[in-house]
Amino acid sequence: TEIYTLSLHDALPIFTTDLAPLTLSLAQWGVEDVNGLSWLDPPPPAAVGAARERLQSLGALDADGRITPIGKNIAALPMTPWQAAMVLFGAKHDTAQDAAKLALLLQERGLGGRGEDLAQRLSRWNGDRSGRADSARKLASGWARRAEKLVAGNALDGRVPPGILLAHALPDNVARRRDVSGEHWLSAGGRGYALDPASPLARAEWLVIGDAQGKAKAARITAALALDSTEVEEWLGERIERCHTARWNAAEGRLEARLERRLGAITLASGPDPDPDPQALADILVEKAVERLGEILDRKSTRLNSSHRYHLV
Repeated sequence: TEIYTLSLHDALPIFTTDLAPLTLSLAQWGVEDVNGLSWLDPPPPAAVGAARERLQSLGALDADGRITPIGKNIAALPMTPWQAAMVLFGAKHDTAQDAAKLALLLQERGLGGRGEDLAQRLSRWNGDRSGRADSARKLASGWARRAEKLVAGNALDGRVPPGILLAHALPDNVARRRDVSGEHWLSAGGRGYALDPASPLARAEWLVIGDAQGKAKAARITAALALDSTEVEEWLGERIERCHTARWNAAEGRLEARLERRLGAITLASGPDPDPDPQALADILVEKAVERLGEILDRKSTRLNSSHRYHLV
């Protein structure tokens, strides 16, 4: 008999595991509210909410937490929900084989060798004639055929670039280079990432991150695909938003109103706003006026107190 122990500092798996697969399975069984179950160790509400939002973004759950037809197809594939969504998306665009191979590469770290560039690993795997590589190809082909059957009758014209396959399933992981060296990256989800400047991916303008390790604020990219600006505009254009922003420029002591094009947290372009929101501008000016008035009153109060102490002496 094996005995397992946990120290007070160890986290139970329910607190650290991605709950999307569990949430989808429960929805398939008709459980819409995970919190309504009796748990020995209830999952954190934030993790449950994040899993539900992730599944809804994939189209697997509706607004009430019920499983959708897309969700049933996702649940039918033996992989994580986001990987299944990627393979199904690929099947709709005649790229099921590519999507299935990407899913397997992200599961099998040593497949196709090592390195952050998934395209290079895929190329090496395609040229590998070892037993392991052949078995992996057969497995990926089986997934692809299964996905094609699930989307039969709903196929669309036009093959999809590998990076877009990954971006469909992980839209928050689309990232843009922040410096010349390619070491620092900002994702559409607002998270910062780090990449080895010696990596061939460091020269890319855009990446879709498939895996990363380390601290949340600067996780190290371990698997990604490159994108170019044309692919971002063509395939992710529906996610790009025009945003009106207003802020106080403290360095120049003035109000700024700008019109920005954004992909999530990534600013693609920014310029003066020709039609700013008057109420937003007024709110900022009132806030700065109140702040300034408070500073003036504080200074007067300080001088009065100093004068009072002087006369007492």
